Amino acid sequence: SNETEDTAFSSTPSKPQSDVDNQSPGPHRSSIFSPDAKSRLSSEQLVQSSVPTSPRGRTLERRPVLIYLHGNSSSRTEVIPQLGHLLALGLAVVAFDFSGSGRSEGDFVSLGYYEREDLQTVINYLRASGTVSSIALWGRSMGAATALMYGSRDNTISCMILDSPFIDLATLAQELVERGKQHGVHVPQIVVSMVMRMLKSSVKQEARFNIKHISPVSHAPKCFIPAMIVAGEHDDFIK
Repeated sequence: SNETEDTAFSSTPSKPQSDVDNQSPGPHRSSIFSPDAKSRLSSEQLVQSSVPTSPRGRTLERRPVLIYLHGNSSSRTEVIPQLGHLLALGLAVVAFDFSGSGRSEGDFVSLGYYEREDLQTVINYLRASGTVSSIALWGRSMGAATALMYGSRDNTISCMILDSPFIDLATLAQELVERGKQHGVHVPQIVVSMVMRMLKSSVKQEARFNIKHISPVSHAPKCFIPAMIVAGEHDDFIK
């Protein structure tokens, strides 16, 4: 999909492509898992197929679908440990690589800002296929931020699981500074402010958006989708 491929600009480098490729066997970009269809569909099949079919060629019945959204420096294969449980519930599961992640094109990610456009492309396809009864989102870290930022403009999503979303980029940066202090690394506030200004300028020039707009919490008041928010008690990265 050209819409997905065009979302390659960003503020945060992704995991090196070679590292992910070595750990992620299978087709490029997208995978569909279904209780009836055990095979995986490539992105080309995902875009070109009008209706996913079972191995016997039968049209799949309309099913509830869960879209899994991976975190930063990760890929769609992150969902694999959860597949057994999800498929046993009768859900179809869709997982894809955000632009700049896994085997998708692009050198950077945007921590949710452009990733929500990738998600929109996938949702548009699923709804046009006529095989989906309802859609739920499960996002982890960057994926959770993406789900919340997308959810504020599409309240037809049935529900969301938000695993370790960050509040906004500025708060996340400040929390990292505070964590550094706890480990004996002291960074003067003036240095932090200078770095944030430089980052803001660079991202605006290269990626054409303001980093202050990477703010999942600002989308929460406009999101009316039932959601379960999960955070690890001993998570020292996302507070």
